[in-house]
Amino acid sequence: MKKTFIIIAIASVAGFAFAAPTVTFEAVLDIAQQLGVFNFTAHPALERIETNEAENIKGIALDMFNIQMHTEPQSRDAHAKAHGCAVAEVKIENSIPTEYQVGTFAEPGKTFGAIIRYSNGSSKTQSDAIADAKGMAIKIIGAVPEGNLLGTGTTQDLMLIDSPRFFLGSIADYLLFQDTIIKAGKADGFFLNRAIREAIREAGIAGAETIPQNTIDQIAAGVMALPNPAALQKAIFQNFSLTDAAQLSLKLPLKLFALKNGKAPRELVIVKELSHPVGSVLTESYFSMSSYLLKAKSGDTAVKYATHPIDCTTGADLKSADLPEKPSDDYFKGDLQQRLASGPACFRLTIQPLPAGSAGDLQTLVEDSRLDFNTQEITVAKITIEQQTLGSDAKRAYCDNLSFNPWQTSATHQPLGSMNRARKVAVTASSIRRHLVTGAQRAEPASVDAYRNLP
Repeated sequence: MKKTFIIIAIASVAGFAFAAPTVTFEAVLDIAQQLGVFNFTAHPALERIETNEAENIKGIALDMFNIQMHTEPQSRDAHAKAHGCAVAEVKIENSIPTEYQVGTFAEPGKTFGAIIRYSNGSSKTQSDAIADAKGMAIKIIGAVPEGNLLGTGTTQDLMLIDSPRFFLGSIADYLLFQDTIIKAGKADGFFLNRAIREAIREAGIAGAETIPQNTIDQIAAGVMALPNPAALQKAIFQNFSLTDAAQLSLKLPLKLFALKNGKAPRELVIVKELSHPVGSVLTESYFSMSSYLLKAKSGDTAVKYATHPIDCTTGADLKSADLPEKPSDDYFKGDLQQRLASGPACFRLTIQPLPAGSAGDLQTLVEDSRLDFNTQEITVAKITIEQQTLGSDAKRAYCDNLSFNPWQTSATHQPLGSMNRARKVAVTASSIRRHLVTGAQRAEPASVDAYRNLP
């Protein structure tokens, strides 16, 4: 199978693949601002705002806009290709610990209708034969009767992917990653950048993440000049003390060797995890990657969400299905349709609470989506995807028109951390852009019936 290591909003910006109407970033941003996407107060105990964060978030949204307008302006910035949307129910577990019986989980035994969208991770509508992450986006209808944080309806959205970690740890890195793609057409320079910072940290040099980017760029230029070492040694010894430079000169070659073999930096290792083979979207586990507030009864904490496939009758965990050696271009859509036509599919929904720790450590865990919580998961609901027929033109159109956004939720479950703050702007702007392009109305469903009853 062909490999792809980039699974978010990335694409070449050479040439137009779609004749789009005139839609400007300024018009999109104006609508997004009216929805209050920049109205944000950081959680005092759980979040830490980055330097130049608001400006960098706008830069991310602008990059996404430009990339998509030059490739597939009618599509999402990520998860462009849907395999289908399915009607489901989310039943809150009776055995939830009292501590966590709040918000959506406040009433054990309560059942909500839901619509679930399965997708590939890429911003391109491409063949399923290309290795890619898989997404499971869950829209729980009526879970926020007071109205969700974006003011779009009573829905709560959970946006999950089939790997527990995201490969970017900060908004600044997100912008650097996208800028690298736009300028160079590939991500190699970004991963070299991160490998250099890892080597600096491992050399015992303080403040690896705060060293000016131009210093990293000088070292990267020296690396690119190899096998002649003069430029690299000059860049190292000009920017660090003699002791630090000597240590970095020892550590950097080892890190570059690991980079060549795909074993460093951390970001590249995670990207490779994201493109693991998948046999069916109904037999995979999915993870929120980023953190969410839970206003528990004893005080605020953060959680991560996950779903795990189970046998609908016994509740036993299911094994991942095997992927055919040569999957067709639309393999996952066909597999999803076939499985749901023959019977229901089930998942257990879990939360993973933030571990105990110092205030600084907890903020780091919340802010950096590359990090794991390493705590026990607690089952909070059973998801049952009903037996159904998918694939009609009307259902595909309805599915394509839906907007999933982590900020479509309640204050009890507010998104936390750098990636979620970026998504508040970027994901909202993406929805606005594509609906302006297609001319479709942005709207949240009030029940599953509007979708279920389509021909």
